[in-house]
Amino acid sequence: MKTLLIYSALVGVILFLLIVLRLTKIPLKSLLNTIINANNDYQIGHVSLWVRSLVIISFFVTCAVIIEVALRLVFNYNNLLTTYYSVYFFLHTPYTDSWYVMVKALEHFDGLPGESVYEALILKDTTKFQYPPSSLLIFDVPKRFLSLSYGQLVDLFNKISWVCIPLLAIIFYSLLKKNAHYPSDHHEIKPEIKKSRVVWIALFVSAISVGTFYPILWSYQIGQIQTIMTMLTGLSLLAWQTKKYGIAGVLLSICCSFKPQWVVLVPWAIIRKQWSFLISFSITSTAIFLITGAFYGFKNWLDYLKVLSLIGRVGESYVANQSVNGLLHRLIMNGNNLEVTTNAFPPYHPTVYIVTLITSILILGLAMLWKRNKTPSLVEFAIVILSLTMASPVAWVHHYAVVYLFFALVIPLTFIYKPLGKWSFVYLLITYLLVSQNYGYIFAGLAKTHFNFLQSTIFFGIIMMLFYLYKLSQKQYEKL
Repeated sequence: MKTLLIYSALVGVILFLLIVLRLTKIPLKSLLNTIINANNDYQIGHVSLWVRSLVIISFFVTCAVIIEVALRLVFNYNNLLTTYYSVYFFLHTPYTDSWYVMVKALEHFDGLPGESVYEALILKDTTKFQYPPSSLLIFDVPKRFLSLSYGQLVDLFNKISWVCIPLLAIIFYSLLKKNAHYPSDHHEIKPEIKKSRVVWIALFVSAISVGTFYPILWSYQIGQIQTIMTMLTGLSLLAWQTKKYGIAGVLLSICCSFKPQWVVLVPWAIIRKQWSFLISFSITSTAIFLITGAFYGFKNWLDYLKVLSLIGRVGESYVANQSVNGLLHRLIMNGNNLEVTTNAFPPYHPTVYIVTLITSILILGLAMLWKRNKTPSLVEFAIVILSLTMASPVAWVHHYAVVYLFFALVIPLTFIYKPLGKWSFVYLLITYLLVSQNYGYIFAGLAKTHFNFLQSTIFFGIIMMLFYLYKLSQKQYEKL
């Protein structure tokens, strides 16, 4: 039965690509020539930038699934690949990764309101409650005003996370459409391709692509607040694209209430003179901070700074930490590699700490100062969002879910700017394959060797994406 499902997935994805090619009237040979040599995109230049982008995305998704199916057949893995999580999305209830620790923190406040939640959970109970106090508002406010139980709240937020997946597909569709209608693109949709048909093709492609993107599906499956954060970040990208900078500031301020390192957006906004974004971000963050202090006391914020200091010093060694810190821990065999530890951190290692600190400063510093005298484009907004995650000592796989939306930015603009010349689409295809799929299991046998850096395939793909965004930004300014 499993083999039949595997072959069905293979046949299905090939049909998916053929149907898209048929509906858009683009020959497969012309598409392949464009992929191999981006400078030859004139071969499919008779259709709009929107349609060309849809075909490229369809090809990327098809390649990813074909490779995954091939690996599944070769290595006989059943539960570790993206297609498994695609099915899981429809058939199973997610876990409670974020919700469990939030509920435990709130239960602590219910019983011992005067005692520090971080001392109680991290030091005494060895529970990794690593969120700031403000994260508890998402549960506590509806509990207080709607009288919902914790079980009902967990169920509610799992349902909200489920809805976020199709919403991400719609956001992807919107970003792609807006970027594909670029002023430099003067092509019209071929008369025989109805615009309504293109809309349905775009929605279909967006749905398939979000349903095969591993960081998003993993985020949902484990019950992570990151699923909602990714949706909010996607809406902030749309807001930035339409020059609604104040709305973008509010949305990312809400994200900052879960990931406080995103406060780095404040100095970035000051340097880039984005006052509307800065004001809305600051007002929203201040309001959240004051409400949190009123609910739980300001001492918990001071205690949380100690938690951040601890995480900054040690980080995480588990393979799902796709960051410089995680890569270094694994290289020197410091801490647990293949199993997540919910009650302990890896031992402090000075080399890991210093290198992590230096690379974080470099990543954030470059994002801060890049084209600082220019109004930041949507590409540069994406750069700073990605840099905030990469610079963190702990960057779990699901933290990179937003990169899915970045492909809706870079693919249409690649047709216009070709940042890496004829190799642009080949480079993007490799990036997509690394970021969108989980290949770490292939190299699990190398966990106890110095070749375990091969477990960081997603992180290598993220580095490639950041480099490409910088090259794209540079090309944009050269053509101004």
